[in-house]
Order: sequence, then C-alpha cells, then structure tokens
Amino acid sequence: MWVTGPAGVYSAAQVENAGLRVNFASSSFVTSFDLVALGQRFTRVAEGYVSPDGIFGNPSQFIAPSNMLVQGALAGNASPAAAYTFQSRLDPNSVAYGVVFWKH
Repeated sequence: MWVTGPAGVYSAAQVENAGLRVNFASSSFVTSFDLVALGQRFTRVAEGYVSPDGIFGNPSQFIAPSNMLVQGALAGNASPAAAYTFQSRLDPNSVAYGVVFWKH
C-alpha cells in the first residue's frame, strides 16, 4: 500500500480491520478496512457489483457510501480467493493506492 502526499512523496501504508462480503444472490459486494498512513487512520469502504464471471468493482469512489474505487476478481471453488486494487483520495493532497488479497 502506498500513499502519495504533498509534493508527490510516496509513503508506505498498512491495512487493518479488513473485511470482504460477497452476496451472490444479489450480485453485490462490500469491503472495508482501516488504512493507517501519514500518522492517521482512514476508514475506507466500497460497495458494488459482482458479475457472473467473478469480476467485481464499483463505478466511483465519490458515490456514497463508497470512498474508494475497487476493481477485483474472485477465484477458486475448493480454496476460494479474491484480490482487488483500490484507489482512494484521502484529502486534497493525498491519494492511496494498493492491492488487497484474500484467501479462505
């Protein structure tokens, strides 16, 4: 995870308290985590769609309740896994980028 701050300086970030829920009946997902960066804790949330082939995402980080853009994929039957990339504006000068991987 990386955060770009003022003057384009990159800083490492950590993810804590992460969760991912997929509802196949409604073809939807919700994910959230706390991003710890720049000496602060930012709660990030995304809700969106899941396509029949396991691709999931949301259209914008600016449509509530989402505050990050997520694009990812689900895989596996016997050992399910998921991964997604995210992008989120933290303030007018800082943007977070990263990849989250889930394995059951």
